[in-house]
Amino acid sequence: MEPLQYDLNGFRCFWILMSGFVILCNNNFDSASVTTTVLADHCFECAIISNGIGLLLSFYFVHIRYPKLSSIEQKANNLRRAPTRSPGAGVKNTEKSRQKQRQQSLDWDDRTFPFFFGREFNPRWKISKMGFHKIFYVKMLLYLIGAVVLELNILSAVCWEREYRRNQHTPQALNSSNSNAMILYAGLFTWFVLDYLWYEEVHLYTYDLFAEKIGFKLCWGCLCFYPFFYAIGVLPFIIMMDHHYGQMYDSNQEEVSWLTMVLIAILYLVGSTLTRGANMQKFHFRCHPERSKVSLFGGFMIVKQECVPSSKGRLLCSGFWGLSRHVNYFGEILQAFALALPASLQFWSSSTTTTTTTTMTTFVRWIPWLYPLYYVALFVPRQMDDEALMRQKYGDDVIDEYIQLVPYRMVPGLY
Repeated sequence: MEPLQYDLNGFRCFWILMSGFVILCNNNFDSASVTTTVLADHCFECAIISNGIGLLLSFYFVHIRYPKLSSIEQKANNLRRAPTRSPGAGVKNTEKSRQKQRQQSLDWDDRTFPFFFGREFNPRWKISKMGFHKIFYVKMLLYLIGAVVLELNILSAVCWEREYRRNQHTPQALNSSNSNAMILYAGLFTWFVLDYLWYEEVHLYTYDLFAEKIGFKLCWGCLCFYPFFYAIGVLPFIIMMDHHYGQMYDSNQEEVSWLTMVLIAILYLVGSTLTRGANMQKFHFRCHPERSKVSLFGGFMIVKQECVPSSKGRLLCSGFWGLSRHVNYFGEILQAFALALPASLQFWSSSTTTTTTTTMTTFVRWIPWLYPLYYVALFVPRQMDDEALMRQKYGDDVIDEYIQLVPYRMVPGLY
């Protein structure tokens, strides 16, 4: 059996769609119903539509497509499942206990929550018509759609704020098309999307691809949650510029300082370096396990590839993976904290005159912090699942030695 060959073109697709958006930005369509601010104008309606599409697609994969698979394909899919619960304390991790844990995991996920977790591991759509042959890998397609819509949501909000500030007819608004906070947020998140699509191949080796199935979690997550919740940092701008609360947005209010912007960008880059460096190191290790050193970030960093001795060269414990056992998760949490700061600081000093506007402004200030809170809630349980999976795969002796060599779970020196 030959390994699957993925046709990865997310980066090219992204630039084609973004080029179309730029063309719209540089043309005036006064009578057109579709403008560059349509997603910001109707962000809640678009989220509701995406929610419906995600639900329908989840129902299709779980209750329509999966029952049509052959019994052999269904059995093969049932065997592919990462554990959802760790073995109990004091339970010796024998082969019998690992089989029991695997079966409990299957029972818990596939039978109790089949719609949420999904049933098919790696569905593919094959199109062969009129000499055209193409295979669409559903997981990668969903992530690409989510990334593109996420970026369009952010750019639409940028256009929204620019038009609003220009219409204020104040000297500061006319001299600056966008606030510093919006420019910083959009720039960092654009970097986030471009980084993901540029290193698309690396993500074939991450948890989402090798351990999860297609169900509500991935379908709805990629089509609704990913493109709309991840962009929650633009929601404060949209709310404050809405016609109901427009009086609260002061185009002349003090901007986020350049020093603050630099510090936020540094925090983001530290998180990005930890995440990308860890993922790249593991990618090189999977592709070239015989190498004792690997070059990262275009040769700016050289890291050693050392493994847990008892793992027989399968479990990294050096470089980024020597800092903590899930240092990539910690890096993503740092990125999320950095992305929550621009909008929060932009409206932190907003002055209000009534109780209603004070309550709304306070609410707006805390909206962006839902993003890092989500990452904490996601990654803390996930790292427990990861370690349960590793115990099943490598055994207790190897993992115990691994914990001695790399004692911290996520945050180096703390946790």
